[in-house]
Amino acid sequence: MSDIEAEFRGLCFNCGGDISSFRLHLGIPCEKDINNEDLGKIKDEDLLEKVYNILKEKNRLLKFEDIYRIERESKDFYNFFYRAIGSEPWSIQMSWFKRLMKNHSFAMIAPTGTGKSTFIAISSIYFSKNGKKILIILPTRVLVSQMYEKIKGYMEKLNINVNLLAYLGKKEDKK
Repeated sequence: MSDIEAEFRGLCFNCGGDISSFRLHLGIPCEKDINNEDLGKIKDEDLLEKVYNILKEKNRLLKFEDIYRIERESKDFYNFFYRAIGSEPWSIQMSWFKRLMKNHSFAMIAPTGTGKSTFIAISSIYFSKNGKKILIILPTRVLVSQMYEKIKGYMEKLNINVNLLAYLGKKEDKK
């Protein structure tokens, strides 16, 4: 990093106070939250854990608690996804997961083959195994059947048993 350092007003990602560009670059909250003495205790390989523990110990754990929770949950989902699929999730799939964790409403607009259906299937199992109820609405019976089989297959592979229901409607319903 260059020798020039800037101070940003109100941009500390933990307390909302002023923070230096150096600390932002390192991913460490402002000096009010973690003083320079404690800065020496932090190593790159366990940055998230150390920052969390220091903030908790100093009773300064504010917005960083959500950041920590989402990052921990993302690692758990990443491993879950890998066990289900046998390959790592793509970065766009991880960004979709983080949006879900933040309860953001969003549309998954991406080209064919980018893993939208796979993401929906895996994340549905992930959240339902943790007690969430998931509703997937698809436009055709064929897609409903395909998604049902896909989710069922992943659940068997992961040895997870949650309630799974597919409603195909009645043949005479044309609406």
